[in-house]
Amino acid sequence: MVRILLKGVNQKTVKLASGIVKTYYYLGKGGPRLHGVPGSPEFMASYESAAQRLKKADASLFQSVVADFKASRDFGSLAPRTKKDYLKHISAIEEAFGDLPLDALEDPRVTREFLAWRDGLKIGDRQADYAFTVLMRLISWARERGLTTYRPPSRVKPLYQSDRSEKIWMPEHVTAFRAVASERLWQALVLAIETGQRQGDLIRLPWSAYDGQWIRLRQSKGGQRVQVPVTQDLKAILDQRCRHRADRA
Repeated sequence: MVRILLKGVNQKTVKLASGIVKTYYYLGKGGPRLHGVPGSPEFMASYESAAQRLKKADASLFQSVVADFKASRDFGSLAPRTKKDYLKHISAIEEAFGDLPLDALEDPRVTREFLAWRDGLKIGDRQADYAFTVLMRLISWARERGLTTYRPPSRVKPLYQSDRSEKIWMPEHVTAFRAVASERLWQALVLAIETGQRQGDLIRLPWSAYDGQWIRLRQSKGGQRVQVPVTQDLKAILDQRCRHRADRA
């Protein structure tokens, strides 16, 4: 039996929810998925087809933008998780619009086609919005390089609408909590309400961050240093806790 070594084939083994272990094959990192079993006619045909697409994408088609973007420094500099997310959506984009002539982007009506594609995705509203964002990123990247004059729409109503109405504490909620909460839990709530900072930042907050008038900290998200004025209610709680700490010392 002759074994043929195929250049650039990568494999990924995953365990499915059913417990079955399965191996998938790709040409290049993040490249086209290959079908069939290595060595089979189906696999060889899939490899040849993928190799031809990667070797020279038709510069007149949108697939050339996809290929160039994946080979670009812009894509290479993305975080590993972002790359993974992008590749998942780029695969769907290439399937839908890979053979779209770049000249078609000069027709403003193409936006309608892009939105119709997004609206028809069966991956949930949030992921559909993300897929559309990746598509617009690809086109923006192409525009920056003079490959098209299409300008992505500046305002598109997202499919996913976050409803945070049930996460907002109204005055009656605070009153009800105060009636049943322990003193420590009540103090924690006041700290959160009066500072408006993230839970993780408040948990890590040292006593040295409080000087009697201000709370100074570096936010974990973004690393920005902030200075929060201490309200009268919060000051009463913090000063009382400071006295208790001093008495125990």
